[in-house]
Amino acid sequence: MYRTIWGEYPEYRELVMTDMINVATCPQCSRKLRANYPFMYTNKDKTFAVWYEPHYDSRIDDDTKMYRQFAGEDSYFATAPRIKNWNEFKETIIKFEIAFTSLPCTRCY
Repeated sequence: MYRTIWGEYPEYRELVMTDMINVATCPQCSRKLRANYPFMYTNKDKTFAVWYEPHYDSRIDDDTKMYRQFAGEDSYFATAPRIKNWNEFKETIIKFEIAFTSLPCTRCY
């Protein structure tokens, strides 16, 4: 089970977008099921993070506190949204990607 996945790597992003992350296969019938296990999706290149939190997980509170301490109050790790719905989680990732892509080049200023 992934607790964090790095979306800047295309193969990891693909796991999320094709619903294949945290998937277990039954050894008896070979049926595949995606576990509703909380994890953080990060993309350091586009500087964002998003939590998938299908049910409340106090460890995310602890992680967020640690991120605030070590990365800063306003770091993308500390301010990562917590999304309960799987499809909304994936849509949020796409929105962050689009927002980053539409930012002006910092070298032009």
